[in-house]
Amino acid sequence: MGYKDVSFTHAGHETNFNIGVLPKLKSELFYNVYYKLFDVVHADSDDLVEEAHRLRFQSFCIENQGFEDPSAHPDGLEKDDYDSNSEHVLLYFKPTGKAIGTARVVRPNKAKWESSYPLQTLCDSPYLQDEDFVKNSCEFSRLCISYERRKEVKAVIRDLSGVFNFHSSNQFSVYERPLLNVALAAAPLGLIRGAIELAIKNECMNLFAVMEPKHIARMQHTAALKYEQIGPDMDYHGKRTPFMFNVLDVFDDGIVNNHPVWNVVSDKGENHKRALDLYNKQSETRH
Repeated sequence: MGYKDVSFTHAGHETNFNIGVLPKLKSELFYNVYYKLFDVVHADSDDLVEEAHRLRFQSFCIENQGFEDPSAHPDGLEKDDYDSNSEHVLLYFKPTGKAIGTARVVRPNKAKWESSYPLQTLCDSPYLQDEDFVKNSCEFSRLCISYERRKEVKAVIRDLSGVFNFHSSNQFSVYERPLLNVALAAAPLGLIRGAIELAIKNECMNLFAVMEPKHIARMQHTAALKYEQIGPDMDYHGKRTPFMFNVLDVFDDGIVNNHPVWNVVSDKGENHKRALDLYNKQSETRH
């Protein structure tokens, strides 16, 4: 017997998704563990934005030597010209209260759409040359999780995973503890969630990005990311692949093929509903 507990209206039609009992229980378990460990925070204050830039400096200038020149950022804050038209998200590790990762969403430049994103200087995809498409899209970039802070997280999780850890036994059930390392491996899901939330907030259904092929493969494995490559691989700080993904496609695919990931990124369906509302709103506008 399956649950028929997820219902959305898509293009005027109500759609119900049947989720089996066991997959739903696993999905709920993973959601609970993930959000006991991590918190997704939109950088909506100067202090939080500064924290995002500080994390970027740590990751791109110190830990990944050669990616960005630290001497170009003497204040310890990694920035570029696109940050003035961007919003940021932070991933916090709750047991320590520290931010461990960040990502940004570059909004379309309505006044000068052809210069909206860094990727437009690197890739000549037809998508990036289509004014209407660009104005309804964002760029997802500067995704990073600090190596040093990740080491701190691993040490805490190693302690929490201990059989005789009294604090852990109160905070995590015997069924949840085996998922602690799984949640750590899936930490970027929170940044993907935050980026999607910012895209929806800015009424953008598509996100452009460029990453190393191995990182895309990892995201596809961990996050079940449904994406489209939009150009040939390029040499940009090493081999990089330009791609894009549609928010609604990611959710529609995830709810069927990887419910635990869908549960975390959609925040139990709330972001999926927001994406559908935006889709329906844009469909009505087009007609």
